[in-house]
Amino acid sequence: AGRQYASSAKRRAVSERGRKEDLAREVLSDLHALQAERRQAGDAKGKELARRCQDADWGHARSAVEVKRRMPPRQATMSATPPPAPATPQGSRGGGNGRSS
Repeated sequence: AGRQYASSAKRRAVSERGRKEDLAREVLSDLHALQAERRQAGDAKGKELARRCQDADWGHARSAVEVKRRMPPRQATMSATPPPAPATPQGSRGGGNGRSS
């Protein structure tokens, strides 16, 4: 029984190793394709920017002031009248008059 278990474990390990190697090959092949796509996109963007510089075409550019996020208007932190004090019910601790007897 021990040999059969060892043989089965060995087959599982070999199968798992093969699956991992296949996955690694697939990821690497996809990586090369992604890098090629990014390189082509980068080259196209570089050529477009070079053309705009050559033609002095700055219509696409916006100033940093226009791009910055506008902050909402500030609200006054202190009002002229203080907020009302919380109401305390009569008859709660100490008789409600604040004096101790």
